[in-house]
Amino acid sequence: MSDVTPPAPRPRSGLLPQFLRWYWIVRPVRIVRLYARYASAFGGMFSIIYLIKTFVAPWKSIQDAYPSKGLNVSAILETWTLNMTARVIGMVVRTCAMIAGLLLQLILIFCFTVYVILWVIFPLLFIGGVIAVIFYI
Repeated sequence: MSDVTPPAPRPRSGLLPQFLRWYWIVRPVRIVRLYARYASAFGGMFSIIYLIKTFVAPWKSIQDAYPSKGLNVSAILETWTLNMTARVIGMVVRTCAMIAGLLLQLILIFCFTVYVILWVIFPLLFIGGVIAVIFYI
């Protein structure tokens, strides 16, 4: 005789309750978690907070030091022009990045909203299609 006892039988619930639980609870929660992961990843790629904090910073830290000796107006204006140009380029690039990030987040919200709505109404569409086929035949 073997000392191994068989596992205790699991209580069996019907397939329909398991499916309904999966369809209405488990899968929608996974959809929302998936959306949160994508939103977090896109938020990391287009760090809006960081772009706002560094909005007026020079592009790629390109800046010139002002002359320390004498009053050379030409050199001061040349340095000022380079520094302002670098800052304006940085502002333009950061603005484009913020717009792209926000647009991507809006597209993501729209797509996941459509996905959830279709997921919820699909059974109704399926039942309506079956009824339409029955009445068509």
